Amino acid sequence: MEDLRINKRLQRVFVLKRSEDSVVYIPVKALTRVDYDRLVAIEKKGGEMLAQMRKETLDNGRNALALYDHIIQVVRLNDEKTGTRLPKPDEPQAAMPEQTDNSVTPPPAQTTGETKTQETPKKRGRGRPPKNATTSE
Repeated sequence: MEDLRINKRLQRVFVLKRSEDSVVYIPVKALTRVDYDRLVAIEKKGGEMLAQMRKETLDNGRNALALYDHIIQVVRLNDEKTGTRLPKPDEPQAAMPEQTDNSVTPPPAQTTGETKTQETPKKRGRGRPPKNATTSE
């Protein structure tokens, strides 16, 4: 476990794999106490944590890497301990507010003369209608 400055914020993370230009990690703030204890136990076994997680079957019968796949993140390093988080392929760009990439083009506007008008549903009054009231539908 170590501290990294990711998107200008200091975060405590479990480093799964480190290369010269990126780090694969799990942020500690995304874990419950049980998950934290499991990852500490895996980290104590030594070696690269990603390889250990690949081999490890947890007490609930699931593979550790498959269980924590949704919270594993990658940061591109600028220097040894600072960097920018890379979004996952299925993650929307709006989830990354720190990025200032303006190269994304907005969706094309509807140029045809046919525009669909959406009818707003008629609002009902409060509560249950009286027994003798008739519906206008």
